[in-house]
Amino acid sequence: MPDISYEHLVHCLDAYASVTSLYLSYKGNPKPVAPRRAKLKQGVVAALPIDFICDVEIKAKRALTSADCRIFARCMHECKPGDVPQLTQILLGDTWMRHDMGYDSHYSVLYFRAKNDLARDREEPTHFVEEPEEQS
Repeated sequence: MPDISYEHLVHCLDAYASVTSLYLSYKGNPKPVAPRRAKLKQGVVAALPIDFICDVEIKAKRALTSADCRIFARCMHECKPGDVPQLTQILLGDTWMRHDMGYDSHYSVLYFRAKNDLARDREEPTHFVEEPEEQS
């Protein structure tokens, strides 16, 4: 195995965590992810959730052995990305980083939308305006 720096391992694990969390948020979404015709705007095709899901699965299949791929698929199906062996997490994180699939990639719009949806769905505390006390 080549000599890999600690920082690179941390980046790989970070990429794995961000990609799998977005992947699971779209896979667990009750709204169907339907394919639509791609529209080219200013030389860029907008990324859709179905594109991201397919990219994650294709890149994982290409990078992993069949046994590791089954473990990854089972853990994703059970929504337990932490149960994937750490070496597999590092390998997948490195693969997804090399293919520019992190939160700062061309999928950044999907990460931004997911973050905003999460913030919108979070229960915010209700703030009550206190009535001024009457002075006698």
